[in-house]
Amino acid sequence: MSSYKVHLLGGAATFGLLSLVTPLILAHNMQAHHQVLLLGLTLLGSIFPDIDIASKIQKMFFKIMFVILPLLLFFKYFLTFICVCATCLGLILIKHRTLTHRTWFLFALALACATVVSIKSPLLTEFAFVAGLYFFLGAISHLLLDYGVKQYFGK
Repeated sequence: MSSYKVHLLGGAATFGLLSLVTPLILAHNMQAHHQVLLLGLTLLGSIFPDIDIASKIQKMFFKIMFVILPLLLFFKYFLTFICVCATCLGLILIKHRTLTHRTWFLFALALACATVVSIKSPLLTEFAFVAGLYFFLGAISHLLLDYGVKQYFGK
């Protein structure tokens, strides 16, 4: 089992590789603040699967949610508030290396977030899906570090 520092290094390496490929995929070049956001999402993805254990990361997550949840209510994002509350409750109830360590769940989470952003802000559609990809591949780097390449892809 790797430490969060190793997972962050894996996320940083993943970001580096993706940064080489992304300009070939997108129709336009990314601005510096987009790159910083993508780095943050890749690093978040690289530690996200361990959000289901009592750790520094989970404590930090719940502290951030303590600030975000009232803001969601204040700005009347009721559906988002319900989804975030359900996520927080789910994180308390699930066991380690179950749902958050499943590729299909991580993909569905990234896809759902990108879809919601693209519906709310159609001008951000391309960037939303690129951001979801960075988060997802950061999370995959976590799984590869936890399980190893042979075990992750099967023998």
